[in-house]
Amino acid sequence: MPVYAYRAVNGDGEAFEDTVEAISAYDLTQSLEAQGLRVTSIDFAGQAPGTVVHAKQLSWEELRLFTEQLGSIARSGYPLVPSLAALSDELEQPRLRAATEQLQSDLARGTSLGEAFRHQESRFPPLFGALIRAGELTGDLPTVLDMMNDHATRMASVKHRVKMALAYPLLLAICAVSVILYQLLYIVPVFSDIFLEMGGPLPVPTQFLLVVSDVLRHHWSVVLIGAALVALALVAVYILLKRQAEGRRFLDRCTLYFPGIGMAYQGVVQARFCRTFALLLGARVPLIDALLLSGTASGSAVLEKAVSHASDVVAQGGRLVDGLRESHFFGQSFYWLLGTAEERGQVEYALNNLAESAERTVRTREQLLGSVITPALTIFLGLIIGFMVVALYVPIFTLGDQLGVN
Repeated sequence: MPVYAYRAVNGDGEAFEDTVEAISAYDLTQSLEAQGLRVTSIDFAGQAPGTVVHAKQLSWEELRLFTEQLGSIARSGYPLVPSLAALSDELEQPRLRAATEQLQSDLARGTSLGEAFRHQESRFPPLFGALIRAGELTGDLPTVLDMMNDHATRMASVKHRVKMALAYPLLLAICAVSVILYQLLYIVPVFSDIFLEMGGPLPVPTQFLLVVSDVLRHHWSVVLIGAALVALALVAVYILLKRQAEGRRFLDRCTLYFPGIGMAYQGVVQARFCRTFALLLGARVPLIDALLLSGTASGSAVLEKAVSHASDVVAQGGRLVDGLRESHFFGQSFYWLLGTAEERGQVEYALNNLAESAERTVRTREQLLGSVITPALTIFLGLIIGFMVVALYVPIFTLGDQLGVN
């Protein structure tokens, strides 16, 4: 079970902090608030000793398929337990089948659908359990499932667009690296033998190219082991940072401020936050719970921390826009539109509009990055190959001229 470190304040203003096991941060928040405590921060602290996590988060495409099927079952009025059992027999995706079987098993034991979802938070996003519970409380589960399906469809579409934008540059890079390695391993050695026969001093670029070729040909095992060790070290550092709250925020800040990619990533985070927040408010989830869940669903550790502070402002009677403004995460137009909508009671409508605006901006930036990255990568790789060609052919002409003079 996951372990969370939390800070909370009681009615007398006394501060408490502790580390406890809980199914999810949302469950822990609900439990502490039931005890009369106001939660100020919750950070994931790892898994409890002896805990082995086998389940992986379902992809947005799998979530889209599942919510579509579950929505059809809910609208038909058929019993959930036998319907889920029949659905699991038809599913071809192993992870989705396992999740469906676990849901069916929990429901057969008398667990509510919302609790069954939250028991599988490693597979389903936390907001799914909250939405299902809201649908059960309002008696409008099919509508909530349709909202979840729309959300999963949008997220799957964003992920697909990102993959498509990166596919061509990645293929180009792989082909170029293959060509460069072929030249270093098979073409450069032929020129090396020619240079030895001709004698005479070689230019510095040519000497550098020959040394690189020689190292790759005769010490390839050392190079391979060194590259593997560097890769493993980077992965280990990444995993270590991901397990710590401050480390996750550091990685997130690096992504947010990375040239070019950072602006697109911030747009994705903003769109995801606004869309999820509007979705939860539309399902009548309480404001503070919706705010915290939206911060988690955004995928940004920086925004999640900022939203946690904003929830404290709202809990103390402050305005939502004032709490978010202190994060400095969004632009001024975002705060103006949200503040105006909050005064008019149209927050859900404004959030949907802000999400659509952010998604349009992301699509524009994706097209811009795609139109810039590919030519830039082509020019960069062309310069490398051009350097190799010049470094190989210049000595032939210079040494040939020297031989002609002699």
